Amino acid sequence: MPVIEPNWHPVVVHFVIALLSAASFFYAVAVFGPAARRDGARAAADWTFALGMLALAAGVAAGFYAYYTVAHDTESHRAMTAHRNVALAAAAAFAALAVWRWITRAQAPNAVFAVASLAAAALVLAAGYKGGEVVFAHGVGVQRMPDASAGDGHDHDHGDGGHADEAPETAAPEDHDHGAAAEHGGEETPAAATPHVHDDGTAHDHDAPADVPDTPESVVAAFHAALESGDVDAARALMAPDVVILEGGGSERSFDEYASHHLSSDMAFVAATESATIRRDAFGGDDVAWVVTEGRTSGAFNGREIDRASLETMILRRTDGVWRIVHVHWS
Repeated sequence: MPVIEPNWHPVVVHFVIALLSAASFFYAVAVFGPAARRDGARAAADWTFALGMLALAAGVAAGFYAYYTVAHDTESHRAMTAHRNVALAAAAAFAALAVWRWITRAQAPNAVFAVASLAAAALVLAAGYKGGEVVFAHGVGVQRMPDASAGDGHDHDHGDGGHADEAPETAAPEDHDHGAAAEHGGEETPAAATPHVHDDGTAHDHDAPADVPDTPESVVAAFHAALESGDVDAARALMAPDVVILEGGGSERSFDEYASHHLSSDMAFVAATESATIRRDAFGGDDVAWVVTEGRTSGAFNGREIDRASLETMILRRTDGVWRIVHVHWS
């Protein structure tokens, strides 16, 4: 267990803000302040700047660790990304100033350098404000919010609204009256003597291993069943390792990336809600196919009532006689 949960970023980043802001202030005094105070301010600025850059390196490293490990939902993911982008802009600005100051270290800083350092400090403060939104508006890193009990990875909050602007209606299972998930419950696909035919026309042989459905439609149905049962291994077996998943304005470009980001929260969402498959169509040839599913999802998740339409496109490729999902688009 780490000494500080969930990570070191909140500790280190305060040194970054304090030291680099102070350095910028001292550089301003060294250039624009009273002549009697300029030499002392310059020395203070250089030392504070050096310490601030060390803290910045640690803060960026800890920030990336936080970005890829803390539990978060779709909305907080956007807030985290905005915070990251502003913070990286500030880091780049101060890195450029560090190179500049090193080259001119024998000279007193000039007015352009002082103004540039103040502008960079403003970026640091903006990044800090964005970081505050991540914690206080979205609850990231607060262990009671969002709910990370679904397991490792992110708690992907499928809250009210469409996926493009709010939380997704993604990975919804088939209707519990006829979906594979309702048949299988929370365990692996049980054996049966004959193929099981769903009301929507899809079928899969319960005697066959769960990871080798024989049609593109049955692969899609089995994938939803794996989501509802929380079976990560079954989901992995149905997807190509280099699967590309598009949802919520973002992308995941391998199963491992999906597993470390949104898979666990997708499973929690599917298990907590009910979805009806309105229409499912399959197209394609012998080795490449795509399956388009229209549905409706309802229920409650994370204290939010959900009732909305869902759209899903999956592209599948058959290799060595086995269909695998290579592309997913949820909207």
